[in-house]
Amino acid sequence: MTRVGEACFVQSTDFSTLVESGFMELKGNFDLEKFSNRLDSACSKFERFRCRVEHPNFILIEDFHARQCISTQDDINTEEKLRAFLETLQTKALFEDPTLPLWRCTVIPNFEGDPSRTIAVFSFHHVIGDGSSFNFFLMQLVDDSEKMCPKFPDPPPFAQRIKENFLFFVMLLMQMWGVFAKMADLICCKKSAEVFDVELTSQKSVGWLETPFDLDEFNKVRKKFGASLNDLMTVLISQSIRQFLTKNKRTVPASIVTSQPANLREDYDDYFGNKFGFFILEAPMTDSASALKTVIRRSKAVKRSPEKWIAHWLSKITTYLPGFMQRPLLNIGTSLVNAAITNVRGPPMKLILCKNELTRFYGVLNPPPGVCLGFAIFSYDGRIFVSAHTDKAFCKDAQELIDGIALEYEKIKHSAQIGTVA
Repeated sequence: MTRVGEACFVQSTDFSTLVESGFMELKGNFDLEKFSNRLDSACSKFERFRCRVEHPNFILIEDFHARQCISTQDDINTEEKLRAFLETLQTKALFEDPTLPLWRCTVIPNFEGDPSRTIAVFSFHHVIGDGSSFNFFLMQLVDDSEKMCPKFPDPPPFAQRIKENFLFFVMLLMQMWGVFAKMADLICCKKSAEVFDVELTSQKSVGWLETPFDLDEFNKVRKKFGASLNDLMTVLISQSIRQFLTKNKRTVPASIVTSQPANLREDYDDYFGNKFGFFILEAPMTDSASALKTVIRRSKAVKRSPEKWIAHWLSKITTYLPGFMQRPLLNIGTSLVNAAITNVRGPPMKLILCKNELTRFYGVLNPPPGVCLGFAIFSYDGRIFVSAHTDKAFCKDAQELIDGIALEYEKIKHSAQIGTVA
């Protein structure tokens, strides 16, 4: 098990299990046996899906079949019940059987009374991998995967990599002090303390967009203001939180602090596991125009800095410390953060699984210990799927935040059409 994997066990709590969940909807004539066999075939290509865990080791299960980790439930037949089921997965002890791998799948047939609609809910322990790893797995799961998956490009020549690494090291030495100064400013000012001073509980709420955003339309809107997809989504989220706090007559701070994972793989890197850093992006809780301009500026600065790599290596270094020291250090870091936001770019084309169309796909981000809000963004087949995870101590209904994101997007979309930001 990697150092990050071991840390996932040491740092998880009853309030943050580091088990990530999500669901896909399939449309067609679903066959559980074919689905199980396809899942087993995909698992055979990634050993972690076929391993049980005796901390700190992965142990391959020789006679394993994916059907052992699949269950069915017929009574989850509405969106409301599906949300309630996903909420239980955020804290539930899913992996009580030590003889099985750390993932589960629940199949829900005849969703909303339609025999052609099937929901497949997946839960994975973070020790298996990150969002990019799940993309690798997904592309091995679908029909005609050998045609759908392009071959990874060859790595550049060794001499070129040496040159690139040397230039990166020089850049790191020059810019690392700015990153440390940014962290010191956050720690000293404790900007997040005034926002979400709540005692975390085991009660969670999840929600998702009922109608995903159209990716082409979203790109046209963001380009009007010179923003990236991530910039605009960050502002939509911060504005939704701002409206929520205002509506509930709670203190609206000057800004919120978000932690956002960043994939560290090169184009030729097919590493399966956890290979990500993260960066801190502060979003003003002012009007949309000011907030978007500030987020764009700060985002560009983050992209030029080695912050994600510094965060990656500092996180790795802390994993060598004893467990009783890791959690306090993690608490110092997460006490600076209001929300975790992950953005994973999925396949741009429609996928077919066992001759069933994959019509929608939502992941739910279970945020790090100490953080009460998690937002997951997943683009697939020309649409953007957004979900929210909240601790009920902060927000009893995550769908309220999702509805706020949709409302704010409509406002900004209208502003883009007339040439201004609201």
